[in-house]
This record gives sequence, structure tokens and C-alpha cells, in this order.
Amino acid sequence: TTVGTPDYLAPEVLGSKGYGLECDWWSLGAIMYEMLVGNPPFIGDNHTDTYYKIVHWRESLHFPTEIFLSPAAEHLMRRLLCDADHRLGRH
Repeated sequence: TTVGTPDYLAPEVLGSKGYGLECDWWSLGAIMYEMLVGNPPFIGDNHTDTYYKIVHWRESLHFPTEIFLSPAAEHLMRRLLCDADHRLGRH
């Protein structure tokens, strides 16, 4: 079963392949993005739209140029909001 706030769900949670603790690192990246940018990274008009953007995160993830983010902050978010196999925190 899928539980949690839709804005912070990792793509693997929405898929049927299974997932582990690395999905929590994705959620941390999404929360960090929201704290620094002001809105969730994959915000949609409804849950279906949000889920679509999360699953297609490579096309949906954008860092606004009008908001200053340090290179270190953007790098950290990119290491958290990425494929589970490459995600920071993966064991």
C-alpha cells in the first residue's frame, strides 16, 4: 500500500518493483527542495499529476534560476532526487 504525502513519495514507491530505505532519502530531498524553493519539486494540480511528475522526475525536476541556491545545496538535492541505485544514503 502507498502511504504518505504524495509530494514526497519516491518513484520506486509508485512502481511495482519494491523499495527500501532509500525512498526516505528521496523524501528528504523533496522536503529540502520545498524548504529552499518554497514549493515541492513535483507539485501537480492533483495526485495523478503529482505522481506522473515523480515517476518522470528526469523531465520534471527543475531548479528555478530566480531563487538563489548554493551549488552545494543543489548538488545535495540532485544526489537525493535521483535513481535509487545512485541515491545518497544507499547501502
